[in-house]
Amino acid sequence: MDSNKDTIVRSLLIPIRGGKLLVPSAIIAEVTSLRGIEEIPENPYDWLDGIIHWRGQRIPLLNVEKVLALPPSKKPKRQRLVVLYGLEIGQTIPFYALLASDIPRTLILTEDSLTTIGEGKRHSGIVFHAKVQDEENVWLPDLNYLEQLLKESSSVLH
Repeated sequence: MDSNKDTIVRSLLIPIRGGKLLVPSAIIAEVTSLRGIEEIPENPYDWLDGIIHWRGQRIPLLNVEKVLALPPSKKPKRQRLVVLYGLEIGQTIPFYALLASDIPRTLILTEDSLTTIGEGKRHSGIVFHAKVQDEENVWLPDLNYLEQLLKESSSVLH
């Protein structure tokens, strides 16, 4: 009996401009509406959109479209703020956020429901490109890479 077939992963499909990110629900702290972004003076990082005030904390807002070098598009109408738990054990960055271009939705995945799509264009920050159910352009982000970028920018975050 293959135990991998029985494995399910609760996930969140996060629409971004140009595609969708697929992340495990376990790393999502909250999905909420965007209330405001604090600008970072003299910010040298184009992928760092600013600071969000969330539950009494200041957390960095990562522009995932710029990290992935996706083409710019118009501002979406129903943006949502997705707050993620940091993966690092030392918790240098316990939380960070990104913007969804629409309301994310939950999925329950099995090994059979996720299909890797051919190589195509590779992006830094993406583990692989996949198809999930009827959804094309689904990316599994490299969360370690994203968090490493944030660590490198820590001098402007304080």
